[in-house]
Amino acid sequence: MRWKREGFISDHAARSKGKETPVNLLGFKDGTANPDGSNKPLMDEVVWVTRDQGEPAWALGGSYQAVRIIQFHVEFWDRTPLKEQQTIFGRDKHSGAPLGMKLEHDVPDYSRDPEGEVIALDSHIRLANPRTKETESSLMMRRGYSYSLG
Repeated sequence: MRWKREGFISDHAARSKGKETPVNLLGFKDGTANPDGSNKPLMDEVVWVTRDQGEPAWALGGSYQAVRIIQFHVEFWDRTPLKEQQTIFGRDKHSGAPLGMKLEHDVPDYSRDPEGEVIALDSHIRLANPRTKETESSLMMRRGYSYSLG
């Protein structure tokens, strides 16, 4: 092994066996916009390496992983007012719904909010998934793991 980082997901997320969106250390659902894992053709396109992708034979049936380590300053975040936290994420902290909507998996129509009055233009959900024709093929499966270095 060349590199290792110990990580964990919340006990609640582990018990839900993928049926509920995990909550990160900032208290927000993490991975709401993930592609539907039960959609095999979509998973073959987004996650799994298949024969028609021109990858080496040893990679077939596998997947690639990118690791991005982000340091959260949780003690600072916890002092940030709830409204500001929700503006930063673009989602309701408790339901996970996009701001101005009711359900976690509701899909925002940014063309109805071009100035970012409901969901800020620099919010996490707008930047991570702009939901444009040009970005619709840029899906990825995210699995956020928390870590602690003591």
